[in-house]
Amino acid sequence: MRAFEFLSESILLEKARGLLYRDRGDKFVNPQGQEIEFQQVAYIPSQPGAYKTKEEFDAGVEQLKKNYPNVVFVNNQDNSMRAVAVLEFKDTKTNEMVYFARYFKQITNDMTGQWKNDGLPGNYQLQKASSLKSSYKMKPLDIFAPGSEFATPQALIKELSASPNGQPLAADAAVILRGQLPMFKGMAEKETAIRDDFGEVLAPIALLVGLIKTPGSEEARETLNNNAPWSGTIKFSNQKTSGLVDSEIELPTGITLGISSKGKDGAKASIKNIYDGIKVIEKQQDQSLITNNPEAIAIIKIVAEASSVNGPFAIAEELKKPDVVALQPIIKDLIAKNPPDFNAYPQYQSVLESYASRKKADKKNPRYNIGYQVLSVIAEDMASEVNKIKGFGDTCIKLVNSSPIVQIYTQTAKQGNDVAVTGFDALYPPNFKGKISLDASKVYYSTGTNGRYTFAFDPS
Repeated sequence: MRAFEFLSESILLEKARGLLYRDRGDKFVNPQGQEIEFQQVAYIPSQPGAYKTKEEFDAGVEQLKKNYPNVVFVNNQDNSMRAVAVLEFKDTKTNEMVYFARYFKQITNDMTGQWKNDGLPGNYQLQKASSLKSSYKMKPLDIFAPGSEFATPQALIKELSASPNGQPLAADAAVILRGQLPMFKGMAEKETAIRDDFGEVLAPIALLVGLIKTPGSEEARETLNNNAPWSGTIKFSNQKTSGLVDSEIELPTGITLGISSKGKDGAKASIKNIYDGIKVIEKQQDQSLITNNPEAIAIIKIVAEASSVNGPFAIAEELKKPDVVALQPIIKDLIAKNPPDFNAYPQYQSVLESYASRKKADKKNPRYNIGYQVLSVIAEDMASEVNKIKGFGDTCIKLVNSSPIVQIYTQTAKQGNDVAVTGFDALYPPNFKGKISLDASKVYYSTGTNGRYTFAFDPS
């Protein structure tokens, strides 16, 4: 099992399955207080299925409108669409039925995630903890522009005041600049979001203004900041799921201090987190972790340094898989030319077709590329081989725990209708526990690549 996007498995599935896989009785509430209760979903013409002609489809839609009075369509129809999904709800006060419909190209066997939980018009919100928390939009990327940097905590609070999502929190948060713990008035129902999401904003400020004086923070200050008072530039990621690190502080010492704001069960470790651990150990007298795990260290360096296209083949070479290495120039040629088939490569045709058959791809997608389709399978195969190396995951965990990361825990409590931040705790050196494995699933696609390999972190 792997835990992605800073979420436990249960929360991940809750978000991923979407509206088409709700349970009967799940409740949604809009800002006006209207509450509707999920009943069932209907697929037209069927699951799986789609109308063969536009005429059949138009007739089906007309019949749908008769069967579901006052149905509200949430998207516009185009000529490629030949199917509809209808969600049936019941108003909990009036017992009247409420219907929403969405056009699709076709209804497939698996419609997971095809209609997001927040995809109902009227700002209806699913009344479950994970969906409610994300709806409050308190994560750094909800508040600031991607990749935002702040030279001082004061500059961050000023920008917080100017942000539509940050403004309601700014006045209460500003007391942290005076060394006081914030109290967020009238936000008791948002405690989890304040702790877990807005805690990612508060944690680096709390460290820089001296609010955190735990043994862990003091050890980090002595080791990484030459025992000087904390100072530096705060940096946030351009992605909500940035890895084990939620923010960074560029210290005057030249070290980039990672801040892991806790309150989550799992995360994706970035190659930088792990590679930084190697660089830290290389400066220490005891380098046994490196010398005792040469194969794992070699793989990690390949992932950190090789391009996304070259990486899988460099790993294959390290693992002594010449048949895979031999495909590298062919794959690059396929990516560059994107032919309709493998006929131009008779020597490798059967092998390439075998790889391609293992990965479903939408060949009508204008970004589809036959070379990337094969590369994605090879990348997944090489990740699987790497994860079989004895001690690979343990070595990665030890490297992350050797990197300049401080884990900061934001502690909160409800006080009447308010939420009080009751303190911060810091752990250094980091103590991530669990399993790390090489992961290609979020990077390699039939339409291209999205950077280098990532590392999946499973805290269980």
